[in-house]
Amino acid sequence: MFFNTAAKEVLKENGKIAGVADQRKDGSKVTVHAKSVIIASGGYLGNKELLLKYLGTTHVNVAARGKSLCTGDGLAIAQKAGTILDKTFGYCGCEYGGTNPKASRPATQDKYDQNPAFKFGIYGNLLVDN
Repeated sequence: MFFNTAAKEVLKENGKIAGVADQRKDGSKVTVHAKSVIIASGGYLGNKELLLKYLGTTHVNVAARGKSLCTGDGLAIAQKAGTILDKTFGYCGCEYGGTNPKASRPATQDKYDQNPAFKFGIYGNLLVDN
């Protein structure tokens, strides 16, 4: 496991997955050779260009209040490796589980301050702010 390291490219050899090319925070490169790769990088709530492209709006990030850590990087490297995106996108409050900002404890501490409604994807709904 590498910390402070970003996957930059899924490596392929002869049309088959061969690993991942990574970059550490200090800029140094890491290559991990593997027979398979699982990309679990989150969505694109922090990428206004992708929000507009796939959802038609940039006003959906209610859980993280526009400061999402999900920037679509995983989607980009997956597509570059030849994957195909589904045509249906939905909203899921992936960060902090939809925590109430007025809660007495942060979301990382325990599950009791989290809003369970934001633990599930939302498809075809109208989202409104205060």
